[in-house]
Parts: sequence; structure tokens; C-alpha cells
Amino acid sequence: MADSLAEVGPIDNATGYPFWFGDGGDPARGLDPLRLELCLDDAQDPLCPVVGDRPAPDQPLSVPTNFPDESFWWSADALIETPAGIRARLVLAQEAAFGGPGEVAVGQQVAFSRLRIRIDDLPPGARYHVTTPYGERDVVADDRGRVFETEDQGCLSTPCGFEAGLDGQVGPFLRWDAGAPEGYVGDPNVEHTVVGSPTGDNLFRVEGPGIGGPGVDVVETDLFSVQGRIAKPRATVDLPGDLYPVGTPVHIMPSFPGESEVVYTTDGSDPTTSPEATTSPSTSSEPSVAVTLPAEDGTMTLRYVVRHAGRTSQVYTQEYTVRSDLSVVTATPGPAAAPGVLEGRQDVELTASTNGVPTDGAIYYTTDGTRPRLDAAGDPVGTTREYTTAVVITRSTILSAVSVPRATETSPTPEPGPVGRFSYVVHNLRAVSAETPYGYPFTLTDIGLPAAAGEPRANPVELELCLDDPLCPVVGDLPDPTRGVSFPDNFPDESFWWSGEAAFTAGGIDARLVLAAEAAFDTPTVQDGHQVAFGRIRVRLDDAVPGATYEIVHPYGVVRATADDRGRLFYTDDNGCMNGPCGFDRLLTQPVGPFLRWDQGAPEGYVGDPTVEHTVVGSPFGTNEFIVRQVTDGAGDPVSPDRIGSTDQFTVQGKLAGPGVIADHQTGTFAAPLRVGLAGNSRTTQIRYTLDGSTPTATTGRVYDGPIELGEGVTTLSYVGVGEGGSTSTMESETYTVDGTAPSLEASPAGGVFGSPQSVRLSSDDPTATIRFTVDGSAPGADSQATGGLPISVSRSLTLRAVATDQVGNRTTGSWSYTVAVPPVDGGATPGFVLQRTATGTVNAGGSTTLGGVLAPGGQVQAGARVVLQARAVTTTGRALTQVWTDVATRTTAADGGYAFAAVRPRTSQEYRAVFRGAGDGPMTSPTRRVTVRGEVTLSQPTRRVSRGHWVTFRGRLAPTVRGATVLVALDGPGRNAKQVRATVTRTGAWLVRTRAPRATGPWKATASWRGSIGLLGDHSPGRTFRVVR
Repeated sequence: MADSLAEVGPIDNATGYPFWFGDGGDPARGLDPLRLELCLDDAQDPLCPVVGDRPAPDQPLSVPTNFPDESFWWSADALIETPAGIRARLVLAQEAAFGGPGEVAVGQQVAFSRLRIRIDDLPPGARYHVTTPYGERDVVADDRGRVFETEDQGCLSTPCGFEAGLDGQVGPFLRWDAGAPEGYVGDPNVEHTVVGSPTGDNLFRVEGPGIGGPGVDVVETDLFSVQGRIAKPRATVDLPGDLYPVGTPVHIMPSFPGESEVVYTTDGSDPTTSPEATTSPSTSSEPSVAVTLPAEDGTMTLRYVVRHAGRTSQVYTQEYTVRSDLSVVTATPGPAAAPGVLEGRQDVELTASTNGVPTDGAIYYTTDGTRPRLDAAGDPVGTTREYTTAVVITRSTILSAVSVPRATETSPTPEPGPVGRFSYVVHNLRAVSAETPYGYPFTLTDIGLPAAAGEPRANPVELELCLDDPLCPVVGDLPDPTRGVSFPDNFPDESFWWSGEAAFTAGGIDARLVLAAEAAFDTPTVQDGHQVAFGRIRVRLDDAVPGATYEIVHPYGVVRATADDRGRLFYTDDNGCMNGPCGFDRLLTQPVGPFLRWDQGAPEGYVGDPTVEHTVVGSPFGTNEFIVRQVTDGAGDPVSPDRIGSTDQFTVQGKLAGPGVIADHQTGTFAAPLRVGLAGNSRTTQIRYTLDGSTPTATTGRVYDGPIELGEGVTTLSYVGVGEGGSTSTMESETYTVDGTAPSLEASPAGGVFGSPQSVRLSSDDPTATIRFTVDGSAPGADSQATGGLPISVSRSLTLRAVATDQVGNRTTGSWSYTVAVPPVDGGATPGFVLQRTATGTVNAGGSTTLGGVLAPGGQVQAGARVVLQARAVTTTGRALTQVWTDVATRTTAADGGYAFAAVRPRTSQEYRAVFRGAGDGPMTSPTRRVTVRGEVTLSQPTRRVSRGHWVTFRGRLAPTVRGATVLVALDGPGRNAKQVRATVTRTGAWLVRTRAPRATGPWKATASWRGSIGLLGDHSPGRTFRVVR
């Protein structure tokens, strides 16, 4: 199978992105490797229409003032629209975008591959199998009948290592199988068949019940719209034309380094024709070509081209001015050189000097990577600021500064100096633990609290990933909350080393701030190798002024954002390692740090109690509060800053790192004696445990010295880790059931000779046992049919064999012989023999119906005749599940030949017929009548008020009992918050699920639903409301 992507080109300094990404082709399928360049010029190239908008399409590209917020090296799209109204779309891409809040900004360039599946108008909870050119997967429709899955893999946060963009699922690039426009993989305006799938599946297919309409379970398309431009020779320089000191080196980098030659002139002549042109090869050891600016005051026009594989690039021109008397800006502290680092807030002072002599004048700077700009009057423009006090830097930043000397009599119009560019990398965490239980760092250590100038930071805290602790309620749900944490089968989809929240309502606006150091996954489910971790800053305003801009002050900075046309503002800045496998050292530079903590009185071992609002310390700016100000009106016009509201009350969560223990077996049932191992982390000096239900402490309980032997029966193992000074971890408990006893297995009736069909029930004394059977004499196995608690119809002579298997694999087998002699009945209905239902429609579980009719074959009424009602199981759509008819009841016809069967109670969907066996010409049968049965699911009222993060229980019943069935509980909350949990039906029909209350406060509605089965229609309960409070 072909690899994904194979190589990435050098960075184009004009855009901040690699020139190209390249795949490895697929030699086995005859596909050559492709290098595709970033497609940006949609206005000039109609074959590159898939690109974000830029403010001035008719002006040159520039970052950040005139650049699209997203662009593509390659993209592909496939669409299926079915007669049933279902719309399925597949989006594939190798994409360029911007990290942080997503705004176009220097230094925020990111690159990733995207695979997105969207299907609309499906039955809620329905499952489908999707095949794409890059693999297959199973998807489930949400409670709104939608599938929306996105997998972005690559470099998703800055600073970016673009090689990570090679690690996604995309590749080789799909391309037209024939006839593509020269220089392109296809025309995105035309759907076409393609090649390139590493699996050979050059299609988009969705499989599932009724996906294409009644009876159509598969829909697919092999038509794609694809965009990609084959990379051309191009070049970039590290220093664009500008003012520089004499003798400054400039480097020309070709887009195909090591494979090209650079041809240049320094006198402004055309390098393609000038005899004075210099030709220099680009080699693997020296990929760029250096050109030195003049050693004396003056100007230089550098013109250059790149040649590669018989092709020549456009001619590039850079105009340079060099001076020996320039005023040069110096930054203190300057960017740290490895292995040194800068920790936390940096107050950067700027000074200017000319040949070592301080410059009298002004300094102007930007912190967004752009060049400082002044208008004709000499005033700063855009994001340019005049330097008056130290520039505060708390995260990775490009600081650009220029000195403007003061005018004098001898120099009335002094020339600004060269732009100084200082690239800062700031660490807001001091350490990321190399110890990685569950694939995450065990601890994160911050840099400590801010201190006075010249003094060391105070009280750095080391926090552990908090998974199961009463003072860590902010954590994702466990699939099985009755069990302890185990990876990956019972692990939360999100967890936190630290989190903080603040909220207020003022001026009619609901404002909320969420801060976190978070652990999650880059896949929809918990999967090893897909662990990610990041710092989060999120602001949400509801009921704001549509179109107005707000300034938000929070402990880690100040941001401005604009409310949408519905008055909602949603700002998110996630920074760290955003897709696995992760290099967790990237957490060092995320913006959250130091961790906020209570200013006094925090519970021992924690930074605070997240169920209690409190004042905090830790902000590097001293802004230990959350403030919202309105700075423009809805039309975008500036207004005098209006303070909407503020709070200094935060809920913070974080557990100081301490001893911890993990058991190598979690709660469960086992078929054989067990050896349980306990392992402590690096802070654990001793492990104490008990087996009698008592609580171990630092001084009580057994000292662990090796695997613990557990025999038959139920044992509760409780354990703690003991650290230095006698500190202990939170006590953990696991309950182990060792069960070596096989379940019983009985049949009723237990074989014999019978004159009519029999309904045989198989049972066991173990309610958890699964019973599987065969009726062809073969030994039942794992693939044999399970009884599901339902009887087995035996209408002919056969040997019934069965096996009962409990949860741990103990098994018992049985075999019974049945001899059945039943008078045959012809298949056709007899004219004049009528069977009808008195009422139409479905029958609810436990309900009844009445069937009746007239026996008058050939118009001859048969009075006093014995009529038998027979039934057989069918699906909800009427397909027979068996050819065997079973007698249900008998009635005698009245004088008019009429008969009736009242209170017929089907447990599942059935097909009925009436039979009269007393006719001289053989048995007679009526037409059939189908009765469809709907299951009934109930939901009891949950606790009406529950604190967020606390446990809440949902329970109800399913009738008829379908043991092992899944009930889905959908929770819909304020805004667009939603959550789903699942429960399993027990042998009594009851179900129960316990989960943590959602984090969003306000009214929530719970609804239980069951999808149904082959013989029962599904059902959903009435909604039950409850409220989540702080």
C-alpha cells in the first residue's frame, strides 16, 4: 500500500507556508509522485477556486493585511444526494490556515490534512459504514439525525513544524484518471473519476439500512471535484528589499532545494539574458545561495530566477538600500538562544543607537510580525505603536521595531533605520513530566507566581492529571462510571491538569470565561496514539450587541472580538499539541500559566475547590479578574469604552502532584484465580492495601511487595500510595469476582414426542449467561444464534443443541431430541374463509388486539366448526422470521360462521392466520394478518437540581424486556450544548446509567430512546427536565 505524504518543501517567506507538499505516488498502481504548491491566486487562476476570501482580491497578497484565512495545496469533494432526501458529503484536503483564534497573523501559520464526513437527514442513532479513498469507518447519526465527523491531522498550533503535515490520512493525492488540464490534478469545476486511493477504493460509499430509500442499503459515487496545481520552480529570500546595514547577507532559497540552480544579477539586469549573471547551484548541504549587500552606502537591485528540471521561474526583483550610519534598534532582553529559555512575562525594553551612540528620537513597534508603518505626518498606522514603556510579552511573539531619529537643522528629514525583528519564544510552564501513564504527561509544572523585578518567581506548582477525585469534577464521562479508570476501555474523552472558569451577567449580557490545561484525543473516541494536550482560553458572550466589538480582559491577556448577527461572541485560543502522536514539550509555550490558585485557604493538596467561587492569584499581568468592555457599536464605529461587567470570582481545579497507584487489572469478573499487580508513580515510596473493605492509610493495611493472589469469590482491593512525609494518594478500590462455576442449562419441554409444534425455552441459573443454539445437530459456537430470552419454535422433528456461557467463559452444553407429527396445511388461502382485525395500527408492548372473521368456504357457512388461530414471528416490515406456524388459541364458529379471538397479546411483531382442519378435502386457511408491536421505553424523573460535574442518575424500563439492549439518553441543554449516554437493559427490563452532570449551567431536558429490534419498533420517552447549577 502507498504511503500518505512523503515530503514538504521549504518555507516561502512571503507567505510563511511551505511552497509545496509531495506524495510518494504509488508505483504498484503506476502513479508518479506529485508535488503540489499552495494555490492562492484564485482571481488569476480559475483552476484554483477553492480558497478563502481576502480583503482586496485585486491587490498583491501580503500577510496579514491581504491574505486568505484558509488555502489549499490540494482539495477533493464528493457529494451523494439520494431520492430519500439524504445528503452525504466527503471533504478531503491538504490545508493551510492560521492557529490560535484563527485570525490571519504572522507566525500563526499551520498546515494539516482534513478528512470530513457529513450526512444529513438520517434516523437518529442509526449506524452506517462509510468507505472513502483513504479508509473505512463506522459512523452513528446524532439525535438530530446528522453525522459530522472531522479528522484534522498535522501541525495545528504554533510554532509549526510543517513536517507534521505529512502525518495525516490524505495521500497519495487523488487526481483525474485521464484528461486532467496540463499542470493540474484536475479541474475542480468538473466532477470526474479519479485515481490515487492507496486501497484502490476511488469512491465515496455509504452503507446502512434505507440510506438510499426503502430497500436501498448502499449509495456511492466515484465522481470527485479535485483541485491541485503541480509545483513550479519558485524562490524566496530571507530579507526582502528594504533598508539594511552595509554588508548584510541575503539568502535566496529555491522551492526545490538541492535540485535547482539560482541565477542572479546585482545591477538590475535580466538574469536570464545578462552575461554578468552569476549561476550558483543549490545543494543538499547548502540549499540557499548567499548574496552580500554592498560594503559601502548605496543601493542594489537584486534580480534572480531559479532553474529546475528544464523549467525557469519568473524573474524576482528586490530593491535594497544600505547605509553605515543607520539607527539600529536593540531589544532587552533579547530572544533566548538555545538551550536558554525565557520564562513567563517579559518586559522588553527597546533602545536605538547609531554606531554605538544612543539615538535621539522615537521607536515604533508591532507585535503581530508586520512592519511598523507611519503615515505622511509621521504618526503610527494600524497595529503600529510608539514605544513609551516596556513591551509586555507573555507568549511566542515576533516583535518588529524601527528607530526614527529626531529632526535637526542638519538633518530636517531623518531617514528611519532598518526594521529590527525579534522572535520570542516564551515558556509559561517549566516542566512537562516524562512519566506518561495513559499516554499523557503525569504532571505539568508552572513557572511560579510573578515576583518583583530581580526576584525569583515564587511557589511553582506541579499538578497531576486529575481523573477521579471529588475535587476534580471537571472531567469527561467514563463509559462505565461503576468501574475505575482503565485505558483505553474506560477512560474520559477529556481531562484536565488545571481548569478555571469565571462568569457574570450584566447589561443583559451573559459572559463566560473558560481556561484550561487540557488532555483530550484528536479522534471522536478514546484511542491510544491519539492523545493531545493544549492550553485553552475561551470567551463566550450571549445577548451582546450584534456586530459590536468587545474588549475582554482576562488573567492571561487582552483580546478583542466581534459579536455575530445574533449577538453571540465565541472566541477560542487553543495552543499546544493538537494532534497525535504528540510531542508534549509543546505545552511549555502555550499561554496558560502560571496556574491560577486561591489567594488563601485552598484545600490542602489542591489549588482550590472548583465547586466554590473564590478570588485568585497567578495572572502574569496582575489582572486576576474577568472584564468585558464594549469598544464599538453594531456598525463597527468606535465608542468610548463601556465597562459591561466584571468579576474576580473564579472556580479553579487542580491537584498538586503526589503519590499515585495504578492496578494492572480493573473491576471485573474472571474465570480463573487472579494475580493483581500495583504500580506506583515516581512520588510513591510505598503502597498499602486491604482486602477486607477497610481503608488503608500511610500506616495501616498490608505493605505491597508483589502481585496479590486472588481466588474464588468476590474480593474488594483498596489501595493507596504513600509519599514522603506520609502523604497519601486518593484511595482507589477495585472489586474482583473470580467465578469458575459453569452456568446451568435446561430446556422446557425437555425433548420427547409431540403431536403439535412446541415452544421450547432454554434457561440458566446465571442471569448473565448467553445461550446459543442450533437445530441442525451441529455443535453451537460463538456465531450461533442466541435465544435473547425468547422461546424456540420446534415444528418438526429435530435435535436441539445449546451452550450456556457466562461472562468469563464458563460453559455448559446440552442436547435434546424432539419428534413432532403435525397435520399438514396447504399454503393457499381458502375463498370465503375471512380473518380481520377490529382495529388497525401498531400494538404497544403489553397491549392486545382482536382478530376474527367468518368461515364460509364457497359461500357455505360452517357453524360449530373448530377454528385454530396460528402465529409466526415476523420483522417490523413483515418479513417472516420462520416458516413454522404455532397454535395460539381455538374457537368454535357461531351459527353465522363467525368467530373471534379477543385479547390477543403479541410480545413481538407477528403474522396470524386461522386454520380449519375438519374439511373433507383437507385443511383450510384464511388470509394472513400482520400485527406490528412497538416497544415502550420509560424514563423516570431525575434529580431536578444537580451541581455541574456531580453524579446524576437516569433510570427507566423497556417493555417487553430485551436483555442487553441499549437505551440512548440524549441530554439537550442551553445554547447548543448536548450530550449522550448509554444504558444496558437488564433481564428484568430495567435500565440505569450514572453520569456526571454537564458543565453548562441552566435547564436541560433528558429523553430516553430505543432503536428497536428486528421484531419490535423503537420508542422514545417523554422528556424529563432538570437544572444544572454551579
